[in-house]
This record gives sequence, structure tokens and C-alpha cells, in this order.
Amino acid sequence: MACGDVDYLGACDGDVALYCHRGRLERVDCGTWGQFCRFVGETTGFYCTPDASLPQAPPADESPEAPPAPDEPEAPPAPPVPDAGAPPPPDAPPDVPPDDGAPDPPDEPVAPAPPEPESAPAPPAGPTEPDPPDPPVGPDDCATLGYLGRCDGDVAVWCEGGRVVRRDCRAVDGQGCGWVDESIGWYCGGTPR
Repeated sequence: MACGDVDYLGACDGDVALYCHRGRLERVDCGTWGQFCRFVGETTGFYCTPDASLPQAPPADESPEAPPAPDEPEAPPAPPVPDAGAPPPPDAPPDVPPDDGAPDPPDEPVAPAPPEPESAPAPPAGPTEPDPPDPPVGPDDCATLGYLGRCDGDVAVWCEGGRVVRRDCRAVDGQGCGWVDESIGWYCGGTPR
């Protein structure tokens, strides 16, 4: 059995809760949530808890009971390690082993999920580059083009000194035409859009 000596009630390895789920050893790092692995009770066994005063072993007069009846709910898969600031992922369906004709083992108790960790505040957003304006369309006159200009394929077109100027970026510079920034506008070597 892949679980070794660990049964459905589990065990603690430091603050890592171990339990056997469908023949597979599951691990939950309680320290991730600032909690401790302790013996929670006869039904749950060993799992994460914020109460460090609970024992790390069951009391001597309590012995683990036999596995629960098959109609009890099964234990959830181990929760993923949280990413600070990210929303929790949706519950993934449990792995279903292939049907080998053997009867299914009895379902195991549902272990309580540790509380969600408090997420760190998001860092302040830095300055972002504004989206480039749409290049003008229409007649090639300075009133329409302005100093930011436009790209006609690989040709930069803009207004300078009251007249329309064109530069074939591919032929002259070996680059395409695209958006550069607010001070230059549409010109050779910019980001195509």
C-alpha cells in the first residue's frame, strides 16, 4: 500500500498533515496557513488547526475506530499551496483510479479545509503607457494627419512645417512603421498595430 503506516486518520510530520486517501498518501503543509498539524479528533484524525495546544498524538484512552461506512462523504484532495494575492482555484475533481474489477475501498471522512490565508495587499500599479491613438484616415493634409501622423504599410506619413512628409521605413531603415510614443507618434521602428 502506498500509504505505508498512515491510515485515513493520518499522522503529523512536523506541521505537515499526512493522510491516506484512496490508497494514496496525501500531504498538507499546515505551516502554509500559519497553522499546526495536531490530532483534531476521532473523526477527523490529524489535520491543520490554529490551536497549537492540541496534542500531536491521540489521547491514550482513545484508539482510532474502524474506517467509516462506505456511504460517508470522502475526504477532499489536498488543497494547493496558495499564491499570495491570487484567488483560490476552483475545486478540482478527485483522481479516479482505473476500474480493475476490485471493490472500491470505503470512503474516508471529510477533513476540514484550513482557512484561506490573508492575502498581501497588491503592490501599487506603476505608470502605464497609454494606448496609441488610432492613425488618422482621410486626405493627406496636415489638418487630418497632425504631427503624430500614421503608417501606410511600411511608409510613415506625418505633417511637418505645414506639408505632408513620407518616409519608406523598410527601404530607408530596414524597419517597419509603427507607434513609437506620444512625442514621436507613428514612425519607423515603432510597434506595429
